[in-house]
Amino acid sequence: MKKDKNKNRGFTLLEVMIVIAIVGIMSALVLINFNSTKNNARVKASQREVASAIKLAHSYALQGKTQPRWDGEMVTPCGYGIYFIPASEGENITRYRLFYNMPGGASCDDLNKLAKNRRFIEGESKTEEIQTLESGVYLRFSSGRQVYFTVPHGETYSGAGGALGSAVTMTVRIGSTEKTITINPGGLVEESD
Repeated sequence: MKKDKNKNRGFTLLEVMIVIAIVGIMSALVLINFNSTKNNARVKASQREVASAIKLAHSYALQGKTQPRWDGEMVTPCGYGIYFIPASEGENITRYRLFYNMPGGASCDDLNKLAKNRRFIEGESKTEEIQTLESGVYLRFSSGRQVYFTVPHGETYSGAGGALGSAVTMTVRIGSTEKTITINPGGLVEESD
C-alpha cells in the first residue's frame, strides 16, 4: 500500500512563523489602541473634574455661599477661587485647591479693589478642599496659575489679581493625549472634546 504524502503533511516552519508574526502585530496594534483609549479616558475625567471645580468656585461666588468665621458666625467671603499648586517653579501641576478669602476689618468692596486680595494668599486664604489629579495627569497654563471670582457678581480675575481681559486656557495632559479647559472673562468654563 502506498501512503499519500500530502495526507500527513503538517505546517512548515515558515508558515508557523508567519502566523505568529501576524498575531504579534495584531496584538501590538490592539494594545496601543487600548492604551490610547485608556489615556484619553483618564484625561477626559481629569478635565471634567478640574472644570467642575472651577464652575463650583464661580457658583459659590455668585450665590454668596457663607462660611464659618473664627468665632463660628457664618459670613459671606469676598470671593472664591481655584489655585493650582505647583510642586516647584516650572513643574507640572498635579494638585489644586478651592479657596475663599474672608473679609478682614474692611468691607469686601474695599478689599476686592486691591489686586493682591483677588487671589490665593498664603496664610490668609481659607482652603475649602485640595484635590489631586489622577496619577500621570498634569496641567499646563497659558498664563497664571489661579482664577478668582468676586462675591456677589462673580467677576473673574487672573492669578496676579488683575481682571481677566481675555480667555485663559489650561491643558490637561498625559503623554501625547491632551484636552483643554478655557475660562472666559465672564466666568464661562468650556471643555474641548
